[in-house]
Amino acid sequence: MPQEGKLTFQNHHKQLPAPYVIYADFEALTTKVEGLELDPTKSNTQRTQHHEACSYCYVVVRCDGKTEAPAEYRGRGAAEHFLRALQVEERGIQKVLAKPQAMRMTRADWESHRTASRCHVCDKPLEGDSVKDHCHITGKYRGAAHSACNLKLRLSPKTTTIPVVFHNLRGYDSHLLMQAISKVEGRMSCIPNNTEKYISFSLGQVRFIDSAQFLQASLDKLVSANKPEAFHITARYEPEAFHITARYEPDRALLMRKGVYPYEYMDSWERFEETQLPPKEDFYSKLTGANISDSDYTHAQRVWETFGCQTLGNCTDLYCRTDVLLLADVFENFRKTSQKQYGLDPANYYTSPGLSWDALLKKTRVELELLTDYDQHLFIEKGMRGGISMVSKRHARANNPAVEGYDPEKPNNHILYLDANNLYGWAMSQPLPTGGFRWVEDCDGLVGTIKDQPADGPEGFILEVDLEYPQKLHDEHNAYPLAPERMVVQKKWMSEYQQGLLGCRGRKTGPQPPRQEPLRAPLPQPPALLGTRYEAEKDTPRPALRAESLDGALHSDEHRAEKAGH
Repeated sequence: MPQEGKLTFQNHHKQLPAPYVIYADFEALTTKVEGLELDPTKSNTQRTQHHEACSYCYVVVRCDGKTEAPAEYRGRGAAEHFLRALQVEERGIQKVLAKPQAMRMTRADWESHRTASRCHVCDKPLEGDSVKDHCHITGKYRGAAHSACNLKLRLSPKTTTIPVVFHNLRGYDSHLLMQAISKVEGRMSCIPNNTEKYISFSLGQVRFIDSAQFLQASLDKLVSANKPEAFHITARYEPEAFHITARYEPDRALLMRKGVYPYEYMDSWERFEETQLPPKEDFYSKLTGANISDSDYTHAQRVWETFGCQTLGNCTDLYCRTDVLLLADVFENFRKTSQKQYGLDPANYYTSPGLSWDALLKKTRVELELLTDYDQHLFIEKGMRGGISMVSKRHARANNPAVEGYDPEKPNNHILYLDANNLYGWAMSQPLPTGGFRWVEDCDGLVGTIKDQPADGPEGFILEVDLEYPQKLHDEHNAYPLAPERMVVQKKWMSEYQQGLLGCRGRKTGPQPPRQEPLRAPLPQPPALLGTRYEAEKDTPRPALRAESLDGALHSDEHRAEKAGH
């Protein structure tokens, strides 16, 4: 259990924009592999292709938006070549960080510092402890800060990470990198998702992250969600794309979309020397089981002609470079939005949940009391629910004038499909407990107290109750029982049909691992009512968690014996 205390926002250094971010992408040859006859009872995996990294492109973006020309390579050993190129970039960036720029202040900066009363880092009163904070990369003055806060933002060559952003790193590019990373010297660490996929991994101070962990959509959809004028980096290195709009696509520039590429056609190094675009049928993908559309093929032809591609190698380079520049613009716009709304840089995080958690703590300034009572922790953990989120009626018949076979003698009815989205998000936006947890010693009159509590009141209750589930409701609620309970379903509670299903599948019908199941009636002696009361300070999210029986009342008994001493 944690030590007594409160959880507040502490990651002030993550407000600082990452000094350098690298955006990258690979292209790969898909060499065909002769399939082997597999035993369907032992394996469901069939090897059909071997992916070999054949080219890469990356662009380095500084915290003030400045970039250098994209670095490109096409040839054998592309993944290993890429890692060594990143190590060169790492050493160059560390040299820059080792020589911070001197602070430059304008007259407005001096006036702002003179009148500042709160630290721009932690937003607490300065109270005489004020120093000038500035960007060590550009020398620009950032604001007045406490001396301790200013030290938290210090950039050290040995500790400052350099994010390298891939789109779908976890699902694809990481496999190419992992095959080559053992050939490169350097200290490696990783955060695995499972034995095959990684949330992130690092080589030295270079940290690989996945933009899809923040922006869960295809690159094409992300590009289309941004306005053309937002693509400053792409315009800087692909200026031709912004001069052909009137000729080809009145509403969008030619490269302002995900490109079209014959992935499976590119199965050998000799393909790069071909001097014309392959026919449309060679763009077929076994992975999706579909070919590209006529409009997509026309788009590929226009790109080939407009940018003067002489070989498929030129086309591959253009495709890879465009993807990298578009990704850089998309993620840079996301970073700007996050910094504007929350004062946090996504490049300092691994995934969106980590970013969201810090944004919550920072924006609400909430102080969350840490649970240090083991019984309270188990009490709340036992009450966690989830899993049942859908109910469907197997058969229904509508009867109204708009349907065939309408019977005016029968009551009119309609079939309506309801889809409730973001249930978890809605629940998390309701008043939630923040502290003041303590056991309720006297349960007498607790039902009335709970009924008198407003939903947005200053305090609430977490309850463990016995709910009476009348037999008359069982059939009606069969598809979606109320009040699910975390418990082990015993064989004697199952119907003959359920036991038959388990038996015919060869499964044991003895005790099973705990899982969430609907509450069944009748059950053995149920637990007695037990409540814990928590309070919330004024102007903080106020909890309101209540429980009622189906008949509208709580059936309460005395506390359990083991809680009598609390």
